Amino acid sequence: MYEEPLSELSYLEMLAESNPPALLEDFEGLWEKHLGKQARSMLLFYKCMALVTMSRLEEAESLGLELLAKAIENEDYATVARANIILSKCYRSKESKEDEKSYLDMAFAAAKKTQDGDLLALVLCHIGLYYQLRKQMPKTIDAFQKAEKQLSKDSNMNLRIKVLMDYGSAYYHFLQHDKALPFLSEALKLNSGTDNVGRQLLILNNLSTLYMMMDKHEDAFNMLASGLLICEQHDIPPRKVSFLFSLGVLQMRQDKHEEALKYFKECQAFSDKIGFNDPKYLYELNSNMAGCYRFLGQAELALECMDKAAEIAEAADEIQMKLSVDVNRASLMIAMGMLAEGRKLLDKAKKYTSKHKLFDMRIVIEMNYARSYEASGDYPNAIKHFTELSNIQSEYHSYVLAQQSEEFDIQIKTLMEDYDSVREQYRNLAQEVQSNLAIKFIGNSYVHGKLIESALLAAQHPSASVLILGESGTGKDVLAQLIHYNSARKGSPFVAVNMASVSASLLESEFFGHKRGSFTGAINDTKGLFLEANRGTLFLDEISDMPFNLQAKLLRVLESRKLTPVGSSTEVPFDTRIISSTNRNIMDMIANDGFRLDLYHRLNTIEIYIPPLRERKEDIEALTFYYADKLAKEMKLPSPRIERSFVDRLKEYRFPGNVRELRNMIERLLIMQKTRSWSADILSSLPTLNKEIEDKPYSGMKAKKQQVERSEIIGALQSCQGKQKDAAKVLGISESTLTRRIEAFNLEIYTRKGK
Repeated sequence: MYEEPLSELSYLEMLAESNPPALLEDFEGLWEKHLGKQARSMLLFYKCMALVTMSRLEEAESLGLELLAKAIENEDYATVARANIILSKCYRSKESKEDEKSYLDMAFAAAKKTQDGDLLALVLCHIGLYYQLRKQMPKTIDAFQKAEKQLSKDSNMNLRIKVLMDYGSAYYHFLQHDKALPFLSEALKLNSGTDNVGRQLLILNNLSTLYMMMDKHEDAFNMLASGLLICEQHDIPPRKVSFLFSLGVLQMRQDKHEEALKYFKECQAFSDKIGFNDPKYLYELNSNMAGCYRFLGQAELALECMDKAAEIAEAADEIQMKLSVDVNRASLMIAMGMLAEGRKLLDKAKKYTSKHKLFDMRIVIEMNYARSYEASGDYPNAIKHFTELSNIQSEYHSYVLAQQSEEFDIQIKTLMEDYDSVREQYRNLAQEVQSNLAIKFIGNSYVHGKLIESALLAAQHPSASVLILGESGTGKDVLAQLIHYNSARKGSPFVAVNMASVSASLLESEFFGHKRGSFTGAINDTKGLFLEANRGTLFLDEISDMPFNLQAKLLRVLESRKLTPVGSSTEVPFDTRIISSTNRNIMDMIANDGFRLDLYHRLNTIEIYIPPLRERKEDIEALTFYYADKLAKEMKLPSPRIERSFVDRLKEYRFPGNVRELRNMIERLLIMQKTRSWSADILSSLPTLNKEIEDKPYSGMKAKKQQVERSEIIGALQSCQGKQKDAAKVLGISESTLTRRIEAFNLEIYTRKGK
């Protein structure tokens, strides 16, 4: 993982985007001050970023190529990655989009060679933005998800905030506002621990816009009021203008036109005072003030503001601004009875909108035409324009459907070509099947997907015995039910028995049944578990607790598919599938004569291993949301709002009790906590979890050992071009073990799946 070469350079990336002229002005001084190679390569990178922000692309490209050449010569892969990011940005505005993607691919390949999680996260953010601009949602979200996985608690704070902001913005871009909110909220919380006021204001502004889109007006107001206060405390006049303007817009959205007008007037007075005269801002300000005056019945003042907006649009020579203001002025004039003047403006706008297929504006124009003729009593012309309006709307609908059809065709093609997307759909389908059957084996990790695949494969062979291995609390019983309810035996009983809970003296009777009078207390005939589960499934939980003397009888019954009840001399046939599980090392037991080898082979026709929760941390978030919602409903409580920091903190814990412990944790918090907004702070009420996190179990020698193991796995995967089977041979471990390690260390991007 990289850190900026010197702490005082850490603010430069933000400066390159927010105030590039300041960075370029200070560049020579910074260059003389920092003489190290790493520091200077970072300085050149930030200078390139500043040039890109200012659209000085030729200079940025020239400097980026120079930076790339030196980096390749020095085998400096980190700088190779950054230089390729710059070059991809330079090509973004050019006609050839393939060049942009090829540079991003080269940046990704170089970043992987560094084994630097932070650098990989940075590159993946740019890849996510590339797909976002092309409206490819699955690939966009996949890139940002991978970026987030690369971060650790030691990651650079600025980068962590950037990833959260970009991730949230992606969801906002695809109109999934509820999913965008947690990322931006967490970014705001993290940024409060820094001194980056500019970024704090940017996040507040983005959150206020998000809340407006979600019709959460009070939350939007609080965000804007906080931003306004910060602007005044830190004396940031341009941003104060922006927040005052947004407060006015917020009031307009709620039809509070008097309050909106007050904010707009305050905004106008302040911008005049500081000399802020950005044409786009002045145009929007006057247009919105005109709207307020119009709704308040002050048409003359509204027209004055419209005329000012028209002058600004003309001076700026912005066609869209001109069109918009002309149509709005025409509408106002018609309402004021200035019919001829209004139609004149409409005539001017109609030509352009018809030529460029601006349907929404064409509809407004025709409506205003119709209104004007209706007001003058010219009903034939009014009807003519109403008819034209209907034609435009039909044309508009056809156009939208054609556009959507084209977009859907692209999406379908992408899904067909993208193996990962198809695989994700398969996992979602498997989860849906589980949901319909009320069998909840929850998760979204790669390992979870493989477990679902294994379970569904086992379900297709309803007579094969299955042995499920894994620690206590991992969900072995749930996976057993998933196998049963997706098999041909699903219409017959699923009978589960925990071997540790059955009395040793009654084991044989419990399993095989008994005849009346066969022993003291046997007052009736009983079927026994095997016959109760006939044509269905018998789940033997913790099979390793079965007494050794009963193991031979169980083996004989499984081989013959017949049993003899206690006290009977007649064999009874049965048709029962056996699924068993254990949390112990059964091979050690076999070596120590604690378990029969022949029975082991009979029980594990199909063997499934469920890794502990600490090795599939991606499942923690899904499990947390599932249990929080499920248990809250059972307890008749509102579901808690879970913040990202809460989940991140949980991921630091090792969960010795696995999923069962997580469930109990959530239940305890629902009972103990009055607040229904859960952040990392409330976990301090759980002493066991809090103590283990504070003890830092991954520190010291253990952390070093894990880092060495991680590097060895990356090296093997890279030398084998991402082929896990070959890499496992190089490392001398099984492919399934390697898969678990890849999942635990978040190394999927080094595999063929992550390419």
